[in-house]
Amino acid sequence: MSSYFYRTPEILGTGQSLTTTGDRGQWRPLAQPYEMNEFNVLVTTLTAGASVVRLDWRPTVGSDTGRVNGLAIVNIPAASPVGRVFKDDGVRFLGRPGGEFVATVTTAATAGAVDLGIWGSHCYENPANNANVVVM
Repeated sequence: MSSYFYRTPEILGTGQSLTTTGDRGQWRPLAQPYEMNEFNVLVTTLTAGASVVRLDWRPTVGSDTGRVNGLAIVNIPAASPVGRVFKDDGVRFLGRPGGEFVATVTTAATAGAVDLGIWGSHCYENPANNANVVVM
């Protein structure tokens, strides 16, 4: 449980294409852990064909070693209009500095684009407790 009782949005990517599979955006907690509670996908270009977007965690930025797949999964139906928001709020995951949340398209659509974001709380922790944070 975080020390704070308010949640903040973080953006993983905007205008991300759904037409091919693969990683689309990422966000990294910097000096403090981040307790992620919700994954959101906003349609910015009308979709043609269904698509699936998944949220993963990489313990080390840019490396798939130890990657945790499927923290959250959002299914986007065909013909989803611009402005429609899909979310998975059934998840709770503590991301630590040195790692990153990654959104990836696992099922591509014929057309469509989305903005990707997470909601959660920044958690206070003494930075000296994290080996990836250097205290000066």
